[in-house]
Amino acid sequence: MPRGFLPDIQWGQYCLYLFIRFQDDLFDGQANEPALIYASDQCLLEADRIFAKFFPLNSWFWNEYRRNLICTTQSIVEVDDMLRKSTCHSEDLLEGYARESAILKVGSAALCAVARRHRAYKLVSLFCDEMAKAGQIVDDLRDLDEDLRKKRYNYVANVLRRSGEHAPARVRVNAVFNNLRLTAVMEQISAEVGNHISKASAAIEPLAIAGMKTYLARRLNNLPESSRISWGM
Repeated sequence: MPRGFLPDIQWGQYCLYLFIRFQDDLFDGQANEPALIYASDQCLLEADRIFAKFFPLNSWFWNEYRRNLICTTQSIVEVDDMLRKSTCHSEDLLEGYARESAILKVGSAALCAVARRHRAYKLVSLFCDEMAKAGQIVDDLRDLDEDLRKKRYNYVANVLRRSGEHAPARVRVNAVFNNLRLTAVMEQISAEVGNHISKASAAIEPLAIAGMKTYLARRLNNLPESSRISWGM
């Protein structure tokens, strides 16, 4: 592995995260500072500079880099459109969430490329998709109140709708949490998070990554408690 590779790749991946985060904050109205447009561009250019230190432009890595970048930028718009439709299927939203997170696979692609384990990337990619779905379900529960006020029907809102629980357009988040407590809906949401963590575990298991099995088992074992504490219940 080239000297300084891991710190550089971590920095490059972080720059890509900031690139998308700045654009997304502007897109959904969480930020209104025009200078973020240029800050976002600088982050993308810095990521390009970092990765170019290790990979030629015609390499497998850059193909994956561009594919994931395009996937994320297109999916942000597509998911935003889905969130504004109360009739959107929750399964479609989860797939959209995974595509939105594609840019976060670039660091993993770099590791697979430098180790010449391109086939392993397919498993890593599946792992990332499933963990993205699990994480976004948790975020959607936290953001339920804010999203409903903006008339955005996230995954949790869709599960509520399909279960017959009709959440009002404006609602105090604690009231929603209280209504969900000890209900079949909450159990369904928790089970779905656990389901995607289990799928992530199955995807990554053939690579025998040290500590991964223990980490994911801990996530699964702590899920019921974290559903009440981390999600405000």
